[in-house]
Amino acid sequence: MDHLPFPSVAQSLLDDLAGGRCGAVVGLSNTGKSTLMRGLASEAAARHYAERRGRPITLVLVDCNRAVALSAQAFYEIVVRSVLEAFPVESEEPLHVSLRMHHEGITDADSSFAASLSFNLALNELCEQLGRDVAL
Repeated sequence: MDHLPFPSVAQSLLDDLAGGRCGAVVGLSNTGKSTLMRGLASEAAARHYAERRGRPITLVLVDCNRAVALSAQAFYEIVVRSVLEAFPVESEEPLHVSLRMHHEGITDADSSFAASLSFNLALNELCEQLGRDVAL
């Protein structure tokens, strides 16, 4: 995608992120939220952010509709799975290998505590080792 959908809204959200602020997208069904969010996970959005912030970013679309259940463990799984999907499948970089290990820790967890621990470790390693900003 070479352009941002709903440019004024997308640019405003990216400017908020670049300024260290949080943003939220709320709207009725069929008003373009999903299209906007897919656009915010694009190279065009990453370029806009980098121009404003002066740092690269990895923007990851987490579609909770893809979760396998309505539980905390399913939420942790879809977030880490979405992060993994943002990288090349063949990647054997240490961070990617570690994220896959934590993803398995979430999916194989016998307790919510174990799943939560793997999730927290995955996000901590992502933020500390990626070398760029991250937005989910």
